[in-house]
Amino acid sequence: MTDAITTEIPDADIRELRSEAAKYRKRAQAAEKKNAELQSLLDSVAAERNELAQGIQLLGADYREQLSALEAANDPDSLKARVAELTGQLRERTHRDMFDATARDMGVLDNRQALDDLWHATGYTPETDDADPNVISELVGSALTARPWLKQAADAAPTTQPAPASNGQALDAQPRGFALPQRPVGPGAARGTPETTSPPATIETKVNERFSRSGRDPNNAYRI
Repeated sequence: MTDAITTEIPDADIRELRSEAAKYRKRAQAAEKKNAELQSLLDSVAAERNELAQGIQLLGADYREQLSALEAANDPDSLKARVAELTGQLRERTHRDMFDATARDMGVLDNRQALDDLWHATGYTPETDDADPNVISELVGSALTARPWLKQAADAAPTTQPAPASNGQALDAQPRGFALPQRPVGPGAARGTPETTSPPATIETKVNERFSRSGRDPNNAYRI
């Protein structure tokens, strides 16, 4: 029966059917290729979507954290606590500055270690915004009684050297605390010392000496 059907279809129609089948096969192959490309693109889009979703989750967590911090900062109780903390620091700084200045005026060593030791020794706690100088002076004096080593020595003033003499002023022949060496006495003591010589004689002196040797008076020698 198959041979009968085949023989009933013309060759031209078979060739046309084969050509049409080949055409559909090519279209199917192109569709499969396009489907693969679209699947790859879909996978890429899905990966990007997942990445964006993770980023949104991180941004949401960051936003909630910042919102919590902002709500805590705007909390009246938190603001009051922060103001109280800063006020206490400023009060302590004001009292400490006056304490250090008073301690220096009362002779305490001007170094941070001594001032810190004295500050902790007094146990002073600022309770008001303004410092009372009388109270601080009393505390410093009481602490110095128990810690006298924190005070400078009374004779710690630096010594000064005498100023050198200016031009035209005579210096002492022998400075204080300095002794000139003594010359040796005995034979050869004059060794090395310069000998004194008399000045050369003038013509008048020589003439007077000659008249004196001849027994004539030099005062009357030139009388006429």
